[in-house]
Amino acid sequence: MIYKELKMREVNPNLPETINDATLYVYAISKSDHIGIGLEQTHRAVVVLPGGGYSTTSDREADPIAFRYLAAGFSVFLLRYSCAPDRYPVQLLQAAAVIGHIRDNLEEYMVEEDKIAVCGFSAGGHLAASCGILWKEKIIEETLGVPCEHFRPNGMILCYPVITAGIHSHRGSFYNLLGSDATEEETEAMSLENRVDSDTCPAFIWHTFQDKSVPIQNTLLLASAMAEKDIPFEYHVYPEGPHGLALCNRQTWLQGADSLIYPPAENWMDMSITWMRNL
Repeated sequence: MIYKELKMREVNPNLPETINDATLYVYAISKSDHIGIGLEQTHRAVVVLPGGGYSTTSDREADPIAFRYLAAGFSVFLLRYSCAPDRYPVQLLQAAAVIGHIRDNLEEYMVEEDKIAVCGFSAGGHLAASCGILWKEKIIEETLGVPCEHFRPNGMILCYPVITAGIHSHRGSFYNLLGSDATEEETEAMSLENRVDSDTCPAFIWHTFQDKSVPIQNTLLLASAMAEKDIPFEYHVYPEGPHGLALCNRQTWLQGADSLIYPPAENWMDMSITWMRNL
């Protein structure tokens, strides 16, 4: 296995300076003459984006998720992106730079160029969806110096994601992302259900009906917008379970929060792996 820990300015020196460092952790399956078809072997890749309301990146949605995808045979790129007081578009630029880094190093990482997905949780789900919807934003190409197509993911795995800046929004995420002085126009531009177009990438989405932090309307609005634009998606809604379930089991349990162990939703990971293999 290839393991690297890279500061994001090492990944792409064109990225803006930030107050909080961003770090990329690479868990890539290395070449082997003893596995599969040896030197011709390639893998699919997942970029993991933990949640945390754009104020932090959750440990519960970081390594435990990365290791499950790695065990399934995917190369994994875990991004601990910059959070508040660093503001948009820093986070989108960092995530796009990771996708570009993978495509710039396909041979080293043994990754298939058109099999790269982003997987995000809560606010990290907003960032993942931003990668899949806003990849044509001019600032990405202008900052990173490569045509925007280079940064388009091939799929997005969205786990109870923040999507809308409307009445069902998670206000704290948008406050941390945009700041207290954000205009109505700037906030509306981050309401991703309104930004879906024919170039949006396919998605695997899951949520719980009982989520009180990021209401189910976030993914309902996104799914409706994607259906309207004829963008394929797989969508699962579990009737119970709180926000922030992660793997839904003891591995990502938080002491004193037994509700985070919710076996009925634990199958989301296996279903997302199957979805990735069929991407």
